[in-house]
Amino acid sequence: MTIVSTTIIKICGITTVENAQLAIDAGADWLGVILVPNTPRTVVADALLPIAQLTRAKGVRLVGVFQNQPIELVNALAERLQLQYIQLHGDESPAYCQQCIKPVIKVFPLEPFPMAEQLLPYKPFIEYALLDLPKGVKTVPHWKRYPIKGLQQAVVIPLLLAGKLTATTVAGVVTQYSPVGVDVASGVETALVGQKDAQQLQLFVQAVRSAS
Repeated sequence: MTIVSTTIIKICGITTVENAQLAIDAGADWLGVILVPNTPRTVVADALLPIAQLTRAKGVRLVGVFQNQPIELVNALAERLQLQYIQLHGDESPAYCQQCIKPVIKVFPLEPFPMAEQLLPYKPFIEYALLDLPKGVKTVPHWKRYPIKGLQQAVVIPLLLAGKLTATTVAGVVTQYSPVGVDVASGVETALVGQKDAQQLQLFVQAVRSAS
């Protein structure tokens, strides 16, 4: 089991070097880049090369986000961009995760909340499980109703939490569940999708650090 001294802060949906720098300056530990075609924050691999170079220079971990894509493509991009983690948002099986050349973050839905039996087959092949809202769900999660602590005790897989988190809500989630890390994208953006907001980034990081 992965042990960390402070809550990992992952800023996802990074689309430009400028946004990456804002997140790093705010204190992010990991940056996430979307490599799923035809999504609002998708970035083509060539445009990600300077972002990857920046994260290596700053000692920040880079996470590539994929969904139901050929394993050969995923591994090729992971090697080319020198990703630290591969994050899988689709229906990828434990066998698929086993083939990944980088440590895997496997995403499971907050709704309907997963049973331990769904996660346990993945345990030998993933580094983290990320609980997030399914794509298209726009309602803010009612965090207190999720049996997250029970799931953690049952599966003993380090959990990351996501789902409409903001600087206002994240401290309560961290305090209540003590996740290994939290993941945010839209909650630290301007009105423009994919454009990170420096002030919201700073407030989010400060809220997590205070709660940790």
